[in-house]
Amino acid sequence: MGWLKYQTAFNASPYQFQVFELWREAIKLATPFWLRLLLADIILIVVMHLPFWMPLLGKWFPFLEALRIHPAIFNTPGFFANFATLSKLLLPFLFGLFVIVPVYLGVNLLAFRIVYQRPAPITILSHYLSLFWWSNIVTLFFLSGIILVPCIYALQFLFAHASTPGFIAQFYLGLLATLFFFGYIVVMLSLVIGLVFAARVAPIDAIKMSWKAVKQNFWKIFAMLILLYMVRSIGYRTWYASDLLLMPPSAIAWALMYKKIFSAHGLVE
Repeated sequence: MGWLKYQTAFNASPYQFQVFELWREAIKLATPFWLRLLLADIILIVVMHLPFWMPLLGKWFPFLEALRIHPAIFNTPGFFANFATLSKLLLPFLFGLFVIVPVYLGVNLLAFRIVYQRPAPITILSHYLSLFWWSNIVTLFFLSGIILVPCIYALQFLFAHASTPGFIAQFYLGLLATLFFFGYIVVMLSLVIGLVFAARVAPIDAIKMSWKAVKQNFWKIFAMLILLYMVRSIGYRTWYASDLLLMPPSAIAWALMYKKIFSAHGLVE
């Protein structure tokens, strides 16, 4: 399969961009492709909500019910009962994950192709559906339940022993520091997906390149991520009606920023 042939890692050239100027340029660039981007967004929204249609999924795919672990199987409450409860929540999500992430990658690739002036048919959304290792990723998510369930016990322990103001203050201070740390990591690695799935860069090289490129304009890229998060949040709160105006330019804005960072090397599809 051609997408497995990663190209040699390339360095990001020094770059500059203004966030709002980038969005103005994105609006102009997205205009001819507005309906195509909206259609891609609608398909993604439908697929994203697929895991929550459990009653329909149970009718369409009866084997899902057979795979669910029921608490009645276990005679005593505790870890196994919590694991069973967690499995009920995860199985529909994991089933939908087979399609959600590949289609999400397809939407990003559609925006990248538009920015790089390559053919961008709507069928590009199915580009990543054939990833042969996808079942391994889903299995990994499922097995992570073995980690998540103990976390439930850990949180119960913490809150049960959080009887003094000093403990509570330390707990929330540690939680805040953890959020800042992971937030920083998310920003520094925000270009990895594009590098791996659009430029076919090996994952380790993509991590190094993203880290180096983001360091040059950390706060501007952070601002872009905040704006994209706000667009998606507004979409959730308006039943995605706001996507009619906000989704096309937001998808193009991120792809346009990516092109300014990696220029012609950023897409080899």
